[in-house]
Amino acid sequence: MFPLNSSRDYITNLKGQFAVANSREIKLGKVISKKIMNHDVVIFRCQDGKLGVVDAYCSHLGAHLGLGGRVVGNKIQCPFHGLCFDREGKCERKPVAGGKITFDIPSWEVSEIDGIVFVNQDNENNWQLEKFIPQGFCRPIIQNFEFRGHPQEIIENTVDITHFYHIHEYLDIQKEKSIETKGHHLKVSYNLSRKHGLLGFGKSRLKFSMDINAKGLGYSQVDINIEKYGLKIRQIVMPTITDNEMMVVRALTMVKEFNIRIPRFLKKTLAKLICYFVAREFKRDFIPDIKIWENKKFIENPGVLDGELDILNFRKWCEQFYGN
Repeated sequence: MFPLNSSRDYITNLKGQFAVANSREIKLGKVISKKIMNHDVVIFRCQDGKLGVVDAYCSHLGAHLGLGGRVVGNKIQCPFHGLCFDREGKCERKPVAGGKITFDIPSWEVSEIDGIVFVNQDNENNWQLEKFIPQGFCRPIIQNFEFRGHPQEIIENTVDITHFYHIHEYLDIQKEKSIETKGHHLKVSYNLSRKHGLLGFGKSRLKFSMDINAKGLGYSQVDINIEKYGLKIRQIVMPTITDNEMMVVRALTMVKEFNIRIPRFLKKTLAKLICYFVAREFKRDFIPDIKIWENKKFIENPGVLDGELDILNFRKWCEQFYGN
């Protein structure tokens, strides 16, 4: 499967659920503009609190709904001639002449999960993401990265053991089992260690386990367990194509509160403090990958090194997420 340097139509046929905004960006009655899979769209929150995602351009005479458009009840109103569109993109008014039989515009299925807004892009099997912030974890730290790349490359890193050694200097990597795939779901687990200490400094080698679950090409969840310190971390990475070869990656970092006998507010404070350092370490690990992704060429039928057969299995799994 060839995700990079491809045609506009090819990229927009990517299937699955993709993060497009934070819920707090879109207050009641607000309209925001986004670029998703080479489509200009608007996201608006209706008076009933629900979200709509529709094509950004009015089908009447082409005005941009995100520039002066406003929410009227549970519809978005065009700023040019006042036509209104509901969450499904339907318009009650009809053309009386010309080349159109309806003013309806494209819409996307939208959902909100744990404060993140997702769109459903050509999801034929209609699988849905579940809540991903477990009970007892601190509020996530969210970091956004925008760069040239493709979601397949991001998720592929989770099965690329050699890059763990060379880029991130992880050590003693032991894969518990080969990748398992079932429909849109992929999972793989590792035991490994790193040179630096818990928060990125110190000389003692840190051992930990890592369970990775990918759901489509827009969602990867990494659960890290550092048994020595009783520390559990969840890192979620959500890549979404915006325009041509550009994408935004939303990264969420969260830490489970320690099960120790101290007041609850201290547990929360400690988890937030550790989460800050863990998020900083994630960014430090992620930036070298970005430099590679932005400048690499995709090799469609690569030769692989010892221990890299999972890369080929991963690419076979990816084929289901592309259109014809």
